[in-house]
Amino acid sequence: MSDFASSLDQSLAQAWRPDQGGEDNPNPLIGTFVEMTSASTAYGACWVATVRLEDGSERAVWLMHTVLRNEMSKARPQSGERIGIKYHGKISTNGGNDYVGYRVKVDRPLGSGEAIDWDRIGGAPESTPLDNEPQAPAREPVTVPAGVSVDDDIPF
Repeated sequence: MSDFASSLDQSLAQAWRPDQGGEDNPNPLIGTFVEMTSASTAYGACWVATVRLEDGSERAVWLMHTVLRNEMSKARPQSGERIGIKYHGKISTNGGNDYVGYRVKVDRPLGSGEAIDWDRIGGAPESTPLDNEPQAPAREPVTVPAGVSVDDDIPF
């Protein structure tokens, strides 16, 4: 059986839980970006990135935290690229707003190609953010009446 055919029998990779530590949850998580999928949770759909470690095992990185999702969207990893994800834990701000911090980097030369639509990844899997955007009204051309001079010497 081919590797592709056998991959159809595999379930989702083991979840990466950096908050729990241990050998199964390395921090930072460094490996090869495999794919982006979505999965259902009790809270709705969630993006899931699969990362293959050097030992050949895979980890599912659930993009449940906004900071992680934004970092992934900013890094824009592509299949086959080397990726690093660092979990910083719960971070408190002076304003009392707590968040879960992450840093994501992709090991690639600047200006490399793109295939995944990461703008879509920045939102919820089922959303299409531009479909309901209000459209600005079209501007109508201004006509200058005959006999009126136009002053082109505007000082600003």
